[in-house]
Amino acid sequence: MLGWVLERATGIGLAELLSRELWQPLGCEADACMAIDRAGTCQADGGLNATLRDYARLGQLYLQEGSWNGRQILPADWVAVCRTGDAAAFRPFYAERFADYPDAAYSRQWWVLDRKRGRHAAFGIYGQMIVIDPTREMVAVKLSSWPEPLNDSMRLFILRGIDAMVDALGA
Repeated sequence: MLGWVLERATGIGLAELLSRELWQPLGCEADACMAIDRAGTCQADGGLNATLRDYARLGQLYLQEGSWNGRQILPADWVAVCRTGDAAAFRPFYAERFADYPDAAYSRQWWVLDRKRGRHAAFGIYGQMIVIDPTREMVAVKLSSWPEPLNDSMRLFILRGIDAMVDALGA
């Protein structure tokens, strides 16, 4: 639905819109690919395929509150809202999957792991992830090919590993 709204509001296809408004201003090194449905419509709920470095650029954009090389690509207030969410509304649907994150929520296509710290992440299927922690000034990206699309225990293991690396680096 989000993709359709963007296309209708702008009169531009989603892939072209993302390229023009996000990918090009970020100076991404490679074209991204987007999954499409049977009708050939870009999916806006997942299926964005990119290189590790370009995913890192996207994470860094969010870490820098929507600013990139002195240009405000995303509104800072939008990015701030992506770091929060309604934990009470989140719990009935995802509490079990995010039991290690009691303050978790979901907001604007981002999984919010810690609303107080603003720690949020994009989780793709088969283990893809972008993790952003503004209080630690950290972005981590992981590409993967897990055997199954979702694996909560593996995701938790990787998140703990990211935390251990950041702790070891003194961030």
